[in-house]
Amino acid sequence: MPNYLLNRWHGYHVIALFIIATAFVAALTWYNWKIGVIGLLILAVLLVFTIQAQLAFKREFGEYIATISSRVSKASEAAVQKLPIDGAL
Repeated sequence: MPNYLLNRWHGYHVIALFIIATAFVAALTWYNWKIGVIGLLILAVLLVFTIQAQLAFKREFGEYIATISSRVSKASEAAVQKLPIDGAL
């Protein structure tokens, strides 16, 4: 898969948001550790879901590309078969 497609949805901006959120939660943990632990758990769950979404996107995109290439191949075969070529060559 081309990197620009993957980075469009799951690129550096997502990593930057997780880093910023972790910094905020760390600052919150400094003042109230109970809320900080809850925030870290929430961030961990979000990270797991983000990774699962990225893997699902890669898998579905691969299936989509395979489907498109098979359809193009079938269409090109059908187009070649329907060409008006004289058999007396």
